[in-house]
Amino acid sequence: MLSSPLLTSPLFSQSYSLSDGEISFAARQKIEQQLRRKEDDARALAGHLATLQTARDALLKEVTFLSSRNAQLEEEAASLPALREEALSYRKRNELLLVLLGEKEEELEALEGDIKEVKDLYRSQIEDLLDRVAGVMTK
Repeated sequence: MLSSPLLTSPLFSQSYSLSDGEISFAARQKIEQQLRRKEDDARALAGHLATLQTARDALLKEVTFLSSRNAQLEEEAASLPALREEALSYRKRNELLLVLLGEKEEELEALEGDIKEVKDLYRSQIEDLLDRVAGVMTK
């Protein structure tokens, strides 16, 4: 005698049972077919479960990576105000140095002008002196 939970299910009607408690061939075939379907469904669900577990593991790995990256970015963001302050300090220093450089360039131009004047004056004096020497020698 075949004992199965399918025998007690509502799908199994009294028309498939024989008088002495045995089941007919058609009932047995139907039960086996239902059993195969249930086993196929169970295998499909097991495959789907494995796929979902793989996806879950991949997502957990990604969440771990993203959490780590988020912590890293938060640390970098925390240091951002200090970096901005440092950049502002460098900018002010740079502007001051540019002003000083401009002043030094102006001083240099003034000194170059003074040197040119001294050269011209010196050249004029030498020419004047040479003219006098030439005049004394011709007399």
